[in-house]
Amino acid sequence: MTRIFSILIAVLFLSLGQTASAQTVKFVDRVSAFMGNAEAQVSLGEAYFWGYGVEQDNAKAVKWWRLAAEQGNASSQSLLGVAYYSGEGVEQDYAEAAKWFRLAGEQGDAFAQNYLAAAYAGGYGVEQDYAEARKWWRLSEEQDDEDAKQLAEECVRKEYKDC
Repeated sequence: MTRIFSILIAVLFLSLGQTASAQTVKFVDRVSAFMGNAEAQVSLGEAYFWGYGVEQDNAKAVKWWRLAAEQGNASSQSLLGVAYYSGEGVEQDYAEAAKWFRLAGEQGDAFAQNYLAAAYAGGYGVEQDYAEARKWWRLSEEQDDEDAKQLAEECVRKEYKDC
């Protein structure tokens, strides 16, 4: 229903002679986000995080990512994990970061799997567990995630210290 509403708004703009400008796209994205469209919420969160077309505001970015994450959107769960891991827009909380990385990782998000592996290797927000770290790195590597491969090799070389 929200997707249909977004499309109708875009059609309305185009029928009024408006071109599909960046402003139109941003407006449609905002309406979609307010109507509960998870992908639009992720986009709006990214706009606030990077300051694209809006004043940069990491707390607002987290707000939109959380709304999408609670709908099961893996991308926003991963982004929310990064926010908690780094403390940008929220108070730093490694356990909360690991929770969101796990939710995204269980849906096959290679980025989240990589971060969750690092959390297990370093004991950030979870009990340190090298076997669990290897499991998540393997899952990420199976998707040809180059970052996961490099991080896994580096951690093995360092014997899992400072991962």
